[in-house]
Amino acid sequence: MDTPENQVSYPQHSSQKEGCGFPIMGIVGVVNLSHGGVEGFETCGFRKHDARVAPRLLKHIDEGDIDEGDITLGYENRAGEKAALVVVTDLLDPTKYPAEEVADLYMERWQIEVKFRDLKTTLGMERFAVKSPAMAHKTLRMMVIAYNLLRSTMQEAAQRTGKKVHEMSVKATQCTLTSSHETFRGVTGKALLKKRLYDQLLDTCSEHQLDIRPFRQEPRAIKRRPKNYQLLTSHRHIFKEVQHRESAYRKKTPKKA
Repeated sequence: MDTPENQVSYPQHSSQKEGCGFPIMGIVGVVNLSHGGVEGFETCGFRKHDARVAPRLLKHIDEGDIDEGDITLGYENRAGEKAALVVVTDLLDPTKYPAEEVADLYMERWQIEVKFRDLKTTLGMERFAVKSPAMAHKTLRMMVIAYNLLRSTMQEAAQRTGKKVHEMSVKATQCTLTSSHETFRGVTGKALLKKRLYDQLLDTCSEHQLDIRPFRQEPRAIKRRPKNYQLLTSHRHIFKEVQHRESAYRKKTPKKA
């Protein structure tokens, strides 16, 4: 929410006038590619670069984990065109770690971006209705805990059925868990029946598979047309709304003689 306390900790964009924007909190996190869970995160202003926040996340990185560094490789983009790619890695032995394998590993990195999308968009974390940074941090922690529990259920379902956890639908799993909530409340104290229902739940979750389409072109474009509302360019107390916007903004064409 747009409160003075939130604006101090996480200021709005500098191009927006006072009272016309919302505080923006930046999040830098560590995601485990093997199961998709969030192992740690830090908050910062949205203008702060990831590299300045990353040292605070080193405690979540163990010996043997992979870090990427500067290497130029050739690859095919989603349109099937040849392009240059710069990868950062600390795997400096070209014999033990061939460039092709490093490139393939980097291409798997897109899965991390998908996990952040699941956390932010699928679980509805894009906007927090909180009045203070402390409540924003608590809400973020609860969202991460819920997301990790969701990923844990998906991983268990994948192991039981021999399927890949990355090919399971996060949204479908979320809907399955939500719809089963009341069912599990009815079997409180009945261990055998609860286990039977949980096994059925895992089987249901494993059936929701994604349609994997490699090299599918996904432009950053919006299909749904937004409402024709004005932009709030001044404080709401002095803002003047244009009535009948469509007719006011429509260009008048000259009439033919």
